[in-house]
Amino acid sequence: MNLLLKNKNMLFGEIKQLNKNKENYELELKNEYDDVIQNYNKKFIEHIILEITIRDLDKCIKILDKSIIDYHYNKIEEINLFLTELWGNCYKGNDIDTFKLKINENGSKSYSYKLVVIKQGIELDMRNRCSAGQKMIGSILLRLALAHVFCINFNILTLDEPTTNLDKENIESLAYTLIEIIKKNQQLQLVIITHDEDFLNIMCREGIDCYFRIKRNENGDSIITKQII
Repeated sequence: MNLLLKNKNMLFGEIKQLNKNKENYELELKNEYDDVIQNYNKKFIEHIILEITIRDLDKCIKILDKSIIDYHYNKIEEINLFLTELWGNCYKGNDIDTFKLKINENGSKSYSYKLVVIKQGIELDMRNRCSAGQKMIGSILLRLALAHVFCINFNILTLDEPTTNLDKENIESLAYTLIEIIKKNQQLQLVIITHDEDFLNIMCREGIDCYFRIKRNENGDSIITKQII
């Protein structure tokens, strides 16, 4: 009988300890996970907001990329329209109808450019198909077109020996083209460095009112004198 009472008391003690442990564990869990639902809802809402923000940003990036590409191609088109006009006014040969700037896509957001000449609708690489004089005219007209399209109110342009490799007829047409550009843009300050007296005479006769001549004196010093037309 005493053994049974002893075992009974022992079992009651173990049960009491287990209940106490249970209460401690419940209290510990309550303190640690009391706000778990609230925290979950908060994080879930933050996750949804982040997903929406990422989608919106992705849409904005795509729209911006498209706008940049459209702007890019529109500017190329403007350049080529101006090049066609300049070429028609300047070039006096009949072997080339016009030339243009062509764009090649080399993958995502990567481009390369080249100049092509056009004859009867056929495009040919300017680098391998044109004379030195034609390339000179093309480079000058391209610079004028780039300045016209991209430089708002651009008012100064420098050309160094622009008649190099040009024949007499194209020298004259280049001079008249530059004069027409100056007349259309009164704010343009054109700086031309040249040793070509015939080219200078045409410019003086048709448009400019003075120029500056640089000579060396007997001491080897450069002397600048203003020549009034």
